[in-house]
Amino acid sequence: MEYSNLENDNNYKEELILAFVNDVSPLVFSNKITDDNISPKNGLSGLDQVIMFEVGKYLDDIFDIDFVRAGIRLQVGLMKKDLRNGLISEDDILNADFYSEVYEEEDVYFDDIDDSDDEYWAKYYNYEFDDKRFQEKIRRIAVGHLIGVITTDNPSDINGLTGYEQVAHYLAHLLPVENEKERRKNIKKINQKVQTYFMDFHGGFDLISSINNY
Repeated sequence: MEYSNLENDNNYKEELILAFVNDVSPLVFSNKITDDNISPKNGLSGLDQVIMFEVGKYLDDIFDIDFVRAGIRLQVGLMKKDLRNGLISEDDILNADFYSEVYEEEDVYFDDIDDSDDEYWAKYYNYEFDDKRFQEKIRRIAVGHLIGVITTDNPSDINGLTGYEQVAHYLAHLLPVENEKERRKNIKKINQKVQTYFMDFHGGFDLISSINNY
């Protein structure tokens, strides 16, 4: 089955969006990604910019940004309830393995996916920094910034991070790390790579094609 065909199928769009909701919700809960910092340039908050960065190309009239935001609010609400009831700690929520075991309902979301699609899903959920797919995500940050979807004009009053910085934090969160220090190193590497892509674009790289595919 071709990956491009799956990405254009509404059933798989829903799976990708729900997977993103699971990935981003712990960062919203912990205020790494916020909704208080509306950009004067594009009217998008840090959260909105992360949504557009990761799943914007999958959104349509059915699965729109309000659908995604509602899913995130639901997940964060469940986390707050469990935290209040003493069922989990804040450290648990930021632990990817614990979070996936508790909150990701694989039996619900992925029942209709054939075993033959394992390679497809592995390409979405298993990343290393130098993987081509992860590098494409970093390049997408650069393109998003150049076209004004990802901005640096909206520092959050909650954490001081702009939309651009929150996108970088989200992306770094997808990489497995042993500790927060290692994650900060990955954020620095992501920022350096974004600058490299900026130079590539100025050097004649096919920016128009990248914009059309954003």
